[in-house]
Amino acid sequence: MKDMIMVLGLLVILVLVVDRMIRKMPGMLFPEETADNTKRVMVDDVLFLQKIRKYIKPSDYTVFTGHSGEVVREMNRRQADMVVVDSGLADEVQADFLNHMTAYYYATALEINGYPAAVLPLARRPRSVEIYYKDDMQPMIENLLNSGIITRAS
Repeated sequence: MKDMIMVLGLLVILVLVVDRMIRKMPGMLFPEETADNTKRVMVDDVLFLQKIRKYIKPSDYTVFTGHSGEVVREMNRRQADMVVVDSGLADEVQADFLNHMTAYYYATALEINGYPAAVLPLARRPRSVEIYYKDDMQPMIENLLNSGIITRAS
């Protein structure tokens, strides 16, 4: 019972933290209209978006986010400048005009280990992502690689 209360408490804390992160990013959930001079970045992971936030100026970029299926659907519907999706969705992306790179970034999450369950907060796990981008997004990709946010998959 004590373990169950601890797990539920940690889940509540996680929900509050994610909710707070989303509230700090107003207007980033699939805006219908974007300025013509802004670049469109589509990301399927809010935690990854939080990591790259300092490289995205709101005046220069419009950021779209949602679950992976939504991001792929919007990417295929709209013209994107950069798209980051889970590696499992690479076959669904119809983006011949974009450069492609498979990369890793380290996501943090709660981990439940063994029986009886031991909750280990903030386990660091590499997440494989597919990054599709236009040539003019190369400086941002280089910044992400140089800062260690992403690493190339070999």
